[in-house]
Amino acid sequence: MTEKSVKKVLQRHRLSGDCHMITFQLEFQLLEIQNEESLSSVITDLSIIMEPTEYSELSEFVSRAEERRDLFMFFRSLHFFVEWCEYRKRTFKRFKGLFLTTPLLPAPSINLAHFMTVIHSWTLAALPSQNPHYEKYPEAVHLSEGASSSCMGIRSPSRPGFELVIVWRIQIDEEGKVLPKLDLLTKVPLQALELDKNGVIETAPLSFRTLLGVLGIEATLESLIKSLHTEASN
Repeated sequence: MTEKSVKKVLQRHRLSGDCHMITFQLEFQLLEIQNEESLSSVITDLSIIMEPTEYSELSEFVSRAEERRDLFMFFRSLHFFVEWCEYRKRTFKRFKGLFLTTPLLPAPSINLAHFMTVIHSWTLAALPSQNPHYEKYPEAVHLSEGASSSCMGIRSPSRPGFELVIVWRIQIDEEGKVLPKLDLLTKVPLQALELDKNGVIETAPLSFRTLLGVLGIEATLESLIKSLHTEASN
């Protein structure tokens, strides 16, 4: 259609694709506006159909991309989201994958005070060595939903009832920026909480976030797992 010296062309497009395991279909309208001096285009309607996926975080993001009619944000954010999911999976598998280098010892009697000291000690851990190899801890690391799990449980083989849970979410903010969010949850017997006069267990999540900022994700997880594994071997 034309409007004086302005020419407008409305195009309808449909495309499908996949990004790793995520399959999607797009339908959108593109309005081209041409005058004597320039040619511009704008998306006037966008519909995104995504196959069912284990990643619940994507539903809100897809709705936001549709509302903004922002194809660039959709492709960019989806790419980085999947990259972070793959990185999380590789990291969890790395710590779970092989056998312990040191055999586990029989479970001794529980020393609650010593265990709380161990929880506190990894917040003061030194920087890791430059060796990129990380040990594996199949007996200590538990992935409730397999390698694709967003949670990793760390249990002390010699301290029944104690468990530290790493919750690793991958969030997409309002502007489409993809950010990892890691939190630490503690599962400890009531007896341990009552003996924790200094609030070490209560402040463990905050100490965990601090350590993330210093060491990074993999080194922080390695430090935490090693602390419990070392404590179990003593």
